[in-house]
Amino acid sequence: NTKKINYFSILLTNILDNLNGAFPNYSNFNFIETNIIDILINKKYYLKAKSFLNLLKVKIARLSRDFIQLIKASDSLYRCKIILKTYYGILFKKIKQQKNLFKYLKKIHSILSNFPK
Repeated sequence: NTKKINYFSILLTNILDNLNGAFPNYSNFNFIETNIIDILINKKYYLKAKSFLNLLKVKIARLSRDFIQLIKASDSLYRCKIILKTYYGILFKKIKQQKNLFKYLKKIHSILSNFPK
């Protein structure tokens, strides 16, 4: 069960890393692009959205560490399965709480994809 938690946390952190990599840092834009981004997308919201992605990744790592300790301390297979189910439930709840963030990032991605390279 610890392998399942490790695998799932690695999978989610890789997905969040890919999402974070899809959106360039604000300093990587040139002057014209920064002005367009300030008009179309608020700079503060863009930076806040990127920081929320990093925060979600940190929360997943902390949760996985805590639940691995709980599984190691449990004494029966039944408790391990219950702990694993609660781990998945908490992670899905954390991801669903960030639903508006993912919608906003989708909007940003559609705007950034229309920029000429």
